[in-house]
Amino acid sequence: MKKLCKVLRVIAIGAVIAVGPAGIPAFAQTGLFFGGELGLGIGFNGLGKDFKTMKNSAAAMGISLDEKSLLAFGLAGETGYGITDRFAILSGLSLSFGQGIELSAAGVSIKATTNFADIPVLVRYLFLNSPLLLGVQGGIHLGIPFGIEVESSIPFFSSSKPDADGVVFGMSAGLIAGYPLGPGRIIGDLRFLMDFNPVKGKLSGQSMEGFTRRNFLIMVGYEYVLRSK
Repeated sequence: MKKLCKVLRVIAIGAVIAVGPAGIPAFAQTGLFFGGELGLGIGFNGLGKDFKTMKNSAAAMGISLDEKSLLAFGLAGETGYGITDRFAILSGLSLSFGQGIELSAAGVSIKATTNFADIPVLVRYLFLNSPLLLGVQGGIHLGIPFGIEVESSIPFFSSSKPDADGVVFGMSAGLIAGYPLGPGRIIGDLRFLMDFNPVKGKLSGQSMEGFTRRNFLIMVGYEYVLRSK
């Protein structure tokens, strides 16, 4: 997190030098824009009621069962259209790698990880667009899991790679901030993503129900304004 803050600080200083401290323009929200972002997903993934049942059963045997979410790396591309200087709609493709959950008890652990391709449809509202951009955005997404893998530290337990079985749906909402630079703007995106249904897999014809995503996404990128009034 400290490294990410240092990167953001360097980007902000570079933007000030490039644009200059005076005469900073208002953001041209109206029109077509596109961009890309990269960052981290800080997970609060969970197994829900299944985990509570397993934890209570383990506790009855004197075993402490712990659940931990895993960090994920993400990158995204987006295209949007500013309807007014305040409102815009945007969509795109977001890829995340290594999302998952780890269960540990009595010195052994089981880890399940999944990669995702998410297609969001978001609405953005700006309540400040000069000299900085600041607003909120949120909407729904379709998540397509791929590359599922289950690993364990249990002796003689071989790792498995179930096939993805179905898709997930969810919603996300958060803050968007930006600074003008060149023909566009540097942006920072803090977003909470929540799925409505869990990841599912299929191994040897048997269905497997996994974790449900609950993530904070911290992304940094650039939006290029192609056309504006």
